[in-house]
Amino acid sequence: MGRETSGRNAVLLMGMSHFCNAAMVNGMDTWRGLRTHRYTYARYEDGTPWLLYDNRKDPYQMTNLAGQQESAEVTEKLNDQLNRLLAEAGDPENTKALYDRIIREKPDRILVTKFREANPERAL
Repeated sequence: MGRETSGRNAVLLMGMSHFCNAAMVNGMDTWRGLRTHRYTYARYEDGTPWLLYDNRKDPYQMTNLAGQQESAEVTEKLNDQLNRLLAEAGDPENTKALYDRIIREKPDRILVTKFREANPERAL
């Protein structure tokens, strides 16, 4: 709207569940990302870039720039910024450890246990 904003210049995004329909149908893994005024960036938990959109040039996010050589510098800067946000949030970026804790502390949450048994190849 052409007005200056105050506050954060980025927000943390997370997809930490294997249990949503998109993850199960598409085989997606857990991910972390961030949204700045200019970019939307996400990487899988293993550090592989997944999504990178230039929100100014591509507001409808139609062209994924992740993994393209010409985006390597932007990806590196966004990775650094994401690492800072994750550290600030206390997120170890280890969803398996979070699920292990759920199973240990809440054994009646059988969905987590059943999913792990059915999908041993997942990072879950």
